[in-house]
Parts: sequence; structure tokens; C-alpha cells
Amino acid sequence: AGIKPGDILTRIDGTAIDTPNRLSRVVAGLLPGSTAQVEIFRDQQRLVLDVALIERRDHAVITSLPQARTEVKFGFDVQDLTPGLAEKFKLRESRGVLISKVEPGSLAQSEGLHEGDLIKEVNRIEIGSVGEFSSAVSKVRRGETVLLRVLRESRAFYVVLKSTEP
Repeated sequence: AGIKPGDILTRIDGTAIDTPNRLSRVVAGLLPGSTAQVEIFRDQQRLVLDVALIERRDHAVITSLPQARTEVKFGFDVQDLTPGLAEKFKLRESRGVLISKVEPGSLAQSEGLHEGDLIKEVNRIEIGSVGEFSSAVSKVRRGETVLLRVLRESRAFYVVLKSTEP
């Protein structure tokens, strides 16, 4: 499709994409087999791509996870990805940090993060454990933003969150 990790989607068929929820709604309204005009921002340049759409075939079922609390700084809790959890969520990954709980009413929830999402990067630095995640977010001060690369159902997307706790 020409879309690469790190690209920022700004419009699809002329509709502004300003939240993950809007992206989901716009994509849900597109027909498989058609082509969409996607405007992206890559390497400080605006690009317009024609993207062929295919039907989505995989569907994950998200259930409750055992709680493993870490410092809540962005409205969610995380835990290390284990082989059992990777199998449960049909993840092909062996490294990353799994979101085990999203706080109701939090920015994380409003930005579309869910239990079972796998965090792969924090501010473009690859992470593989809760320790690495904690180390990366410990450098973020209150009011600063953090860029997360997240995997859901083997599809990657980026989320920007603002730290709300000290």
C-alpha cells in the first residue's frame, strides 16, 4: 500500500483523521475491493497515496487479563507478554508489553487503546518488557507527550498520549 510504520494518516478520501476512533469509523465505511485516497505525513512531507482495500479476515476476542500493576501514568496498566498471553490474543510477537487494563474515562481509553493491545515502541525506542517500558516512560514528565507504537490483531498503529501524573 505504500504506507509504512511511522507514517501519520491525516486524511482518507478527504475526511480528516484526527483520532483513532475517527480512523476506525472512516475505514469501517470503506468497501473491500475499492481504492481510497490516503493522505499521510512522512519525513516532514505530505504524500497522497491510492490504497487498494482488502477484506479483513482476522478477528481477535479480548477477554479479561490477570492484573499486573505498574505505575499508571497514561491511564493503563501493562504486563510482560508471555507465550500463553501471545497465544490467547493470537499474537505472533514474542516481545512487547501487553496492556492489561485501561482506566475508564482515561485519555488512553479515549484514544482507543484496549486490553490486549501490545506496545512495541515508546518514542520510537523498541521495548520488550515492563522494565524497558517503565524505563522509557520514566523519562517523560507531567504534561509531556509520548508516542506509542501499538499492535492489535497483528496491525500496527501509533497513539500519542499526554502524561497526566507526576
